[in-house]
Amino acid sequence: MDTKGQVSFAPYIQGVKKTEGFYPGYRTDFIADVNFLRFGSLTLNGLIGNMTMISRTSESIFNLDKIQYTLSPGIRLEHKGILITGQFNHESVYAISRADDQQGAFWQNSGRLIVQSKGASYLFLRDEYKNINNEILNSWDAILGFGLFLHGSNSIWVAKNQDYRQEVFSNIRYHLGVYKNYVNFNGLQYHLWRNADKTVEQKLTLTVNIFRNNTDGLFGVYYRFVIYDNSGQDNEKGLGMLGLRIIF
Repeated sequence: MDTKGQVSFAPYIQGVKKTEGFYPGYRTDFIADVNFLRFGSLTLNGLIGNMTMISRTSESIFNLDKIQYTLSPGIRLEHKGILITGQFNHESVYAISRADDQQGAFWQNSGRLIVQSKGASYLFLRDEYKNINNEILNSWDAILGFGLFLHGSNSIWVAKNQDYRQEVFSNIRYHLGVYKNYVNFNGLQYHLWRNADKTVEQKLTLTVNIFRNNTDGLFGVYYRFVIYDNSGQDNEKGLGMLGLRIIF
């Protein structure tokens, strides 16, 4: 029952106008990955995640705008610093306070295959920086994943209120180094969804991280900017946020 994960809180500081409905757009994220059983290099695990968007309106200080939760059981193979994961990604987005949203929840269920180096995952990020001080790392890590969306009879376990058929997602992470106990690594994330009509939706995001390293985990600030986004769900095109994050 080994558990690792991350939690973050951030307001949008760029690209959000006061006249827009979700200003200032506070966003909280929580992800926990639990290892249940291990057989040699194979690990049976489960991922639990939650994202909440909090807005402020003229009528109230805090207003729940959107909630997303994720539940993803899977199995992971570790071999020579490479992780290969097979996963069922069960994900749903609820738009709570938007009157024009009449469809109900957005269900995004897919079977996924993910290949990554250890340093690209928050699961092993603490281990990457263990016992490192005042050192330039100048190293790279990467994630590449593929997903196939499930469609069929009406159920919470298949895709609903969306036309996605396949997805490709990746993250390239650059580790600059460590100064005393302060760590800098930066990432470029890309996600592509292919629809039933063969059109595509894409999202490209840049993240800069400055964390303090200690024995319990990583804690620090991050800046996240969405360079391009034409997705129909959770569109953040041109938005930048500055927040706090703990990796445990």
